[in-house]
Amino acid sequence: MARKRIIPIIFLFLAFTQLIPARLYADQAMQEAKRPAADQPWSKAKAWAWYGKLPPIRGCNYLPRTAVNSTEMWQGATFDAKTIDQELGWAHEAGYNNIRVFLQYIVWKAEPKKFKKRLDRFLAIAAKNKISVMLMPFCDCAFAGKEPYLGKQNDPVPGVHNSQWVPSPGLARVTDRTVWPDLERYIRACCVEFKFSIYNAIHMTYSIASEKEL
Repeated sequence: MARKRIIPIIFLFLAFTQLIPARLYADQAMQEAKRPAADQPWSKAKAWAWYGKLPPIRGCNYLPRTAVNSTEMWQGATFDAKTIDQELGWAHEAGYNNIRVFLQYIVWKAEPKKFKKRLDRFLAIAAKNKISVMLMPFCDCAFAGKEPYLGKQNDPVPGVHNSQWVPSPGLARVTDRTVWPDLERYIRACCVEFKFSIYNAIHMTYSIASEKEL
């Protein structure tokens, strides 16, 4: 890839420890990837029993070294399954068992079926490497100072943290109520269909929602 970074695995922001992990095994993950929509919420007793069997989380934010932002990570032309597999393998060897991954609304909007196939493939790669996943559909961080856009992304600025990071879905869409029904469809497609399973352990809907005083 044209943009290989010096550091093999990019851990955006800080490693985090506040999430509830899932004990992850690839053979079970492939069987439990999607649970029936009719499943009812667990009782408190069942949830606590499940939680009590889990190991401590050891996780981080994740972006492959060949992407400058979530748009580049998820677009068809730059979705890099080989690098993702390699890096998650390294993460597992280093003792990590969870990653937080940022999705991108505009990629889903442009090609929803293909986006979901890539997401499914990503989760399968994570399961193979015994890494559970926290999906992050919305993020208001706009370090690049612009709205998200499709196509070739700008090159990173050397020495500048997250220099080309763009939000999802972007302030213009978040503050436009006419777009909200479509944002709901996006959430349902990404987080309801790919709902809680052994390798998709956690959902967090919005990151840094106060970034733009929302």
